[in-house]
Amino acid sequence: MHLRRDHLRHFSRRRAFSRHTPGMPKETIQVKVTAGAKTESVEQIAEGSYKVKVRAKAEKGLANARVLELLAEHFSVSKSAVVLVRGASYKEKLFEIHTVDS
Repeated sequence: MHLRRDHLRHFSRRRAFSRHTPGMPKETIQVKVTAGAKTESVEQIAEGSYKVKVRAKAEKGLANARVLELLAEHFSVSKSAVVLVRGASYKEKLFEIHTVDS
């Protein structure tokens, strides 16, 4: 899997920058990540809590980037609508999913 450098920069230890406006609806979810898994999956454990398995190793933000892609696919939103808020270097992470009002 090829990642651009700007994707990797997104997962620095600083709080992620969101290009979305403050009034935009969002859902905050807790995610427990298993990196280096045999299969990739997104499983809802409870309301607002998910377990995500990725094949990518937890090195240089590769697993975080893949988790972001899987969450965007799961919630049917663009990758830019998924923001890592907390937990860039931990198994347990906090993501914001920005949605569009229909």
